[in-house]
Amino acid sequence: MRIEIKKWGNSKAIRLPKSLTDSLPMNLGDYVEFEQIDDCSVKLSIIPKETHRKPRLSLSERINMTDLEQLQSDPAWENMPPAGKESW
Repeated sequence: MRIEIKKWGNSKAIRLPKSLTDSLPMNLGDYVEFEQIDDCSVKLSIIPKETHRKPRLSLSERINMTDLEQLQSDPAWENMPPAGKESW
């Protein structure tokens, strides 16, 4: 199959025909990885989006990952007058 390279903004792009995308295990949001083999050959791999998704962490997991020694105070914020009905 031969596909023409077109201009897309300041980039070059290819559009994959439906016949090709229907025959491959790919979905919107998946990633395409290119590996250059030589001057004229490229290996193309389809990587499902799920393999790139970072694990969702709960708030308590995120807090547990925080290095309290690295936290710095912000005097400007700490000494700011109330902006609404909050009270300390």
